[in-house]
Amino acid sequence: MEALDKFISHCVPSKDIHLLIAQNNNEFFNIEETLKKHKYHKCIDINQFIDSLNTYQKIYLTVDNLLDKTLYDFICQYPTGQISLSIPEKGGNISINPDYKSTSILILITKENLFSKVEKDKFTLLDKVGMVFQTDL
Repeated sequence: MEALDKFISHCVPSKDIHLLIAQNNNEFFNIEETLKKHKYHKCIDINQFIDSLNTYQKIYLTVDNLLDKTLYDFICQYPTGQISLSIPEKGGNISINPDYKSTSILILITKENLFSKVEKDKFTLLDKVGMVFQTDL
């Protein structure tokens, strides 16, 4: 996956969240292995993600089925520099000031989930992210 390694090397800390699209579940797991090799920390939900922001500089989120509204709100607000989210598990409303100088964030999703579940809902990801990488079969 030389192309993926090259893509990841360009995902430096910035105001953009980048998107990785796997063709299928097998490619999804192959991408996860590559992300681990590049020292990215995996988050599976918004609570784990929020907790990881102050701990890890390289984070990736997996979207296995539906895109959580709170996560979508985070993605939309990230480039603005001020994020305000309602997370009952964290005590209600929280504010986050992203550290663009040291944090790199990626989203990993399968092509099927992106186009049959996420993009068909009211949530659109492709116009909210920076660079996009899609695996070949």
